[in-house]
Amino acid sequence: GNVSSSKRNDWQYTVSAGLAYSLTANIVLTGTYAVDFARNDEADVVNSQYREFTHQLGFLGVIFKF
Repeated sequence: GNVSSSKRNDWQYTVSAGLAYSLTANIVLTGTYAVDFARNDEADVVNSQYREFTHQLGFLGVIFKF
């Protein structure tokens, strides 16, 4: 391919947070949320918005301890 048209200058940021709550000594409820932001920082790219995305992920769980 053409090396000059394959230039990339991408940035990706991830922010996440989580919580845990103990119902009893043996049962814990958990929740986590994460969001990824990917951004293109190349100035001369046609349709640069196709190189950018936002991705979200949520998770709920139960932990049983024996």
